Amino acid sequence: MFGSLRSKFQTVQEGISASIRGLSTTEQPKSKKSANVRNVNYDAGADVLHHFQLQWNELHELAEENAGKAQEADTLISSIYEKLQHEWNNVTCLNSTLAYIPKINNAIQDLMDQIGNLQEMFEEVEGALYRLEDLNEMLDLQSRQLDHRFQLALYKEKKLIELNNFKGKLANEHTERLSQHELNQQKKLKERRETFEEAFKEDLEEYKATGSIPTYVGERDSPTMDPGFQRRKRKERLYDKMHRGAVKVCMGVTVIAGLLIGYKAYEYFRYIRPLQLAQSKLTTDELLVEGRNIEESPDIKLST
Repeated sequence: MFGSLRSKFQTVQEGISASIRGLSTTEQPKSKKSANVRNVNYDAGADVLHHFQLQWNELHELAEENAGKAQEADTLISSIYEKLQHEWNNVTCLNSTLAYIPKINNAIQDLMDQIGNLQEMFEEVEGALYRLEDLNEMLDLQSRQLDHRFQLALYKEKKLIELNNFKGKLANEHTERLSQHELNQQKKLKERRETFEEAFKEDLEEYKATGSIPTYVGERDSPTMDPGFQRRKRKERLYDKMHRGAVKVCMGVTVIAGLLIGYKAYEYFRYIRPLQLAQSKLTTDELLVEGRNIEESPDIKLST
């Protein structure tokens, strides 16, 4: 609209200037023609020319005024055009932005789907980490079990070696005591034989002297119950008691050693081992199975 007004003002201005140029051009040939004419009154058209000059000046002033106003209008129109162009650009940008809203919604939906997939993957990874942690704890537990079993095997082997050494020691002591007892018995038998030989010689001499064998009513009157014989008899009884006591002591020591070893093993598997396994997070079933396996082992039966 403003552009059309501006073009109209320009065409009007161009028309006025063209008409003025036309008047000037039409006056020059007439003057030339009138120059050829003689006896012309040069003052005849002065008033008309003055009148047209005044009108031309007015038109020129009006044209300049119109040009200034046209310039102002052009400036105003340019500012309005710039504002409208800016608004139009904003509207165009808004339209293009609004046109991208469905795409943005689709992109947001895709992002939400990806976030859901990532959440599922995170949950799977978390579960896998928990399983890995459980597996690590299980492997650690198995390694601890193997370590404890190895230590138990070493302990059993050590105790068996000690038991065998103790048995060998007891066997050697028993053998020595038996040999000593046999020597004592042989010594006692020798003393008894000598005593009986002496008593027999005495009876034989009395028989030779009296011609009869003396008879004794009780054991107190027997010739073999002299003080020396009684002392030897008491010694024999004491030796027998000592031998039987030594045998009983050996047997008691063997039994007590076996009981002590069995009690130590029982105490270990009853109290110490469950605490160690509880620290290693063993279950009750594993404790029972391991306890049964250890109680049924031949080494523990031998030690008990």
